[in-house]
Amino acid sequence: MGSVQADALATNFWRWMCDADSLFYDPALRRLCLMLMNKYFHRLVAEMRRLGATVIFANAQRITIATNKEDMASAHEYASFVVRTVLSRRVFSRLQITPVRYWWQLLFYDEHNYGGLEYKDPEAAAAHRAAVKAAAAAEKEEAAARAAAMVAAEEAVALAAVEE
Repeated sequence: MGSVQADALATNFWRWMCDADSLFYDPALRRLCLMLMNKYFHRLVAEMRRLGATVIFANAQRITIATNKEDMASAHEYASFVVRTVLSRRVFSRLQITPVRYWWQLLFYDEHNYGGLEYKDPEAAAAHRAAVKAAAAAEKEEAAARAAAMVAAEEAVALAAVEE
């Protein structure tokens, strides 16, 4: 986005400010920057909540949200909408937010203790959806065949009873 020198300054700014041996070190300035960074972070999380996202976990490196969508295509579209909308706001326009992982199911306890079924690619989502639909259709057909067999068996029993 910016120049190499600006990126290097931004990257090293925090290190210079926190190092007590640095000439740029000032505890009051460090506290002020921490307070502003915290305020900016809380504003980002509040903006995501305002857009309807359920924030499961958030720290300076990662934000985990629940989309509450039924299928992966909808969840992917919703996450893209949240990121686009947040980045379109002027105050957040310099951030770089990239969705890294999607989960079919996620069991989350804390930052280090979580697990679930990770979504890998769009073909897998389509295959999963097709498999679920095929299983439901097969189950319906099987139930209809069982019902037809029961009706046929009842008719055969009724005919046998009438003939005797």
